Amino acid sequence: MASHLAKARKPNIPLFLNVGKSKITSLEDAHFDYAKTVELCGPYVDGFVINVSSPNTPNLRELQKDDDWLG
Repeated sequence: MASHLAKARKPNIPLFLNVGKSKITSLEDAHFDYAKTVELCGPYVDGFVINVSSPNTPNLRELQKDDDWLG
């Protein structure tokens, strides 16, 4: 994704990227997926939407209960 964003012309409107964990990543390691995506794509977008509710990713909604999101 980052390589595609780097090659693309930046639009004249804000660009937000919806970020979710991979289906093969455990819930315990999900934060690594989110952090790596933000690190790689951050220079090319205006902001991120952190997705913790995709019905297509098993158990992803469990992350909604995690107090670690609060800092």
